Amino acid sequence: MVKRLFWFWVILLMATAACTPGENPSKGGNTGALGASVKKFNEGLLKEDVKKAVLDVLKEHYFWDSSIPTIVDLTQYATALDVLEGLKYKPNDEFSMLVPLDLYTSIIVFGKITDTGINVALDDKQKLYVAFVFKNSPADKAGVKRGWEILKINDTRIPVNYPLDSAFKRLNETLKIDIDFQTSDSTYSSKSLEKAEYTANPVLHQQIIKLDSLGKDKNESLKVGYWVYQNFLISEGLTPKRSAEVQESMEYFQNQGVQELIIDLRYSSGGEVEVAERICNYITPAENTGKLMYTKKNNTLQSKNNLTVPFAKAGTLALKQIIILTSKRTKGPAEFILNVMEPFLKVVQIGESTSGMPVTISQLSSFNSKLTDNNIELLAVTSRLANSTGVTDYWDGFPKNFPATPSPNGGYLYHLAYDSPQYNWGNVKDYQLAAALQYLKTGKFGNRLGGTYIRPAWEKVRLADNGIHYKFPTYQ
Repeated sequence: MVKRLFWFWVILLMATAACTPGENPSKGGNTGALGASVKKFNEGLLKEDVKKAVLDVLKEHYFWDSSIPTIVDLTQYATALDVLEGLKYKPNDEFSMLVPLDLYTSIIVFGKITDTGINVALDDKQKLYVAFVFKNSPADKAGVKRGWEILKINDTRIPVNYPLDSAFKRLNETLKIDIDFQTSDSTYSSKSLEKAEYTANPVLHQQIIKLDSLGKDKNESLKVGYWVYQNFLISEGLTPKRSAEVQESMEYFQNQGVQELIIDLRYSSGGEVEVAERICNYITPAENTGKLMYTKKNNTLQSKNNLTVPFAKAGTLALKQIIILTSKRTKGPAEFILNVMEPFLKVVQIGESTSGMPVTISQLSSFNSKLTDNNIELLAVTSRLANSTGVTDYWDGFPKNFPATPSPNGGYLYHLAYDSPQYNWGNVKDYQLAAALQYLKTGKFGNRLGGTYIRPAWEKVRLADNGIHYKFPTYQ
C-alpha cells in the first residue's frame, strides 16, 4: 500500500474535532453524525487492543522507530493517545496524532469543513482580526472580510493580547455564533453566524499589480502576480494528483504575462506533497527539468519507499526569483518551497520566522484493522525531506543558519516584516506586501518594516572542526 504524504492541516481539524476522552461529544455543537463520530473515536481510545495497534504500527512505520523501546508496558498508559504521546520522539515530533477517521477523510481528503469559515490572527498591536474567510462559508455569505477587527464572540469581549487558541475555541464552541466587528472603514457590524458544511478554497486571493518607474529608467514597468494560497489540497479525480486551483492560477498569471510572482503563505500549515511539488515545477526555470528537486527518506524498515524526485517544468512562467510571504503559522509546504528552490533561483522570504516542519506524516490506520474498526486515524511522521544539497534540519523554521547552496543562480534573502491582518488582501499598506513591492521596485527594503539579512550562496567560512560551513550574515 502506498502511503499518502502530507503536512497536516492541524488547526482546522482540531478546531472541528476538539474532544478528548470523557468529554460529552454533543457539547460545543458536536451533535448528530459528528457527535457519534467523536463518541466512537473516544471510546476506541480506551481499548487495550487499540493501544497495542498504535504501538505495532509505529514500530513498523514511524520515522524514529529506533527510539521506541523494545519492550513497552501498555498498562501504564490510560488511552491510545497516551501511548502515542509517550512514544513520540521529543522534541522534534509535535506533529503525530490520533484523529477521528471519518473526519480526517472529510476534511483532509476532500476539504469539507463544518464551521463559520473565519480564521483569525493578531496584528502588531495584538488586536484580534479576521485573517481570512473561506469562500461560500457562512461568514463569506454574511459579507465578513479580512481586515475586520473582532470585538466580541458570543458573550466574550476580546481584549488586546487575547490568545489565538482561545479565539479558535470561542469560534467553534457553539453551533450559532454571534460576533461583533469593527469593519475596515471603522463602522460597527454584528453578525449571527451558524455553522454549515462547505468546501475549503485553496486560493484566497489573486491579482495583477503593475509597478511603474523602476530603477533609473522611469519608462520601465513591471507586472507582478500576487497569489494568496492557503491549503495544499489535491482536487478530487485528477490524475496525476494535483490541484485544479493551482493550475488555474498559474495559467492566469502566465496569460497575464507576469514577470515577478509573490506567493503569500502566511496562513498555510498543511496539505499534500504533490501540490507543493507542482508549484515548484511552475516557478522553476525550464533548464532545471531533470535536476534533483528533493529526496524523501523513511525509516530502515521502509527504505524501499525512499524517493528521489526531479524537477519537471510546468507551464511557461520564466522567473529568476520568487518572493514568499510568511508568518509564525507558516509550516510544511511553504518551508518545502523555500528549501528546494533556493539552489535553483533567488528566494526572497518576507515576514516572520516560520514554524519548522522538515518532515511529512502519513495516514497509517489502514495497516491495522483495530484502528479503522474504532474510527481512529493514526497520523504519524514517516519521512524526512531534503533539498538537492541535503539540507533538511530546519526544525526552527526559516530563516535558519544552515548551509546555503554554492550556485550562482541560487541565493536567499530574508526581510523581517510583521503580519498585518488589519488590511484586506491586495492593500498596499499591508506590511509584507508593501515590503515586497518596494523590493521589486527599488531592490531595497525600508528600515521601518524590520531588518534584512542576505545569505550569499558562495560565502564560506572554515570553523574549528575543520568542516566547511556557510556563513550566516547578521542583520543589516
